[in-house]
Amino acid sequence: MTLLRPTVPILMATLLTVGLASGCTEKKPGNPSAGSTAGTAGGTSTASGSPTSGSTADLDVSKFASNPCSALTTDQLATLGSFKAPEPGSGAFGPNCWWKATKVLEGAGYKVTVVNNGTTIESLIENNKSLKVFKETSIAGLRAASWDQTDGSANCSTAVGTSSKSAILVQMNIENENAPERKDTCGASEKVAALVVQNLKG
Repeated sequence: MTLLRPTVPILMATLLTVGLASGCTEKKPGNPSAGSTAGTAGGTSTASGSPTSGSTADLDVSKFASNPCSALTTDQLATLGSFKAPEPGSGAFGPNCWWKATKVLEGAGYKVTVVNNGTTIESLIENNKSLKVFKETSIAGLRAASWDQTDGSANCSTAVGTSSKSAILVQMNIENENAPERKDTCGASEKVAALVVQNLKG
């Protein structure tokens, strides 16, 4: 949320997300931020896609909630880069898993959170749409959105609605200015979100 530059563990600095980071101004590699969930961040939104694009399915996220590091397979991770051993954890939104790049200053890091605390894709959209970088989209036919609190040049968060009471949140961070992911950070987080949804649909 707002795997991005704030300190670990990533917690947001507002009511629903007490403890998550409120910004992405501090450079700490491999540490994603989920963005604001209180809708208080300033900046000019850059939106694309239809606000009603995609739908909300009724996917069961419980298998990933009990084992968030199973959200991505070994083969899928191999297509994304080289990573250290996954780090399971939990936050204000729900259980999560971090895949940190083996060389944090070279590769991208990803954090997948199973949002099972009742936060919906609608509320995530509403509370982040005022951020400097924001767009609504659809992923695997499901309603989704991507955002970043700064300029989207090194970090992006993508949420996908999995049911009326749950979502999947992917956060990515890349410090290497020459890495291909740096050219489209939200494209990178959306790619991982699509893989997670694919595994959910199984």
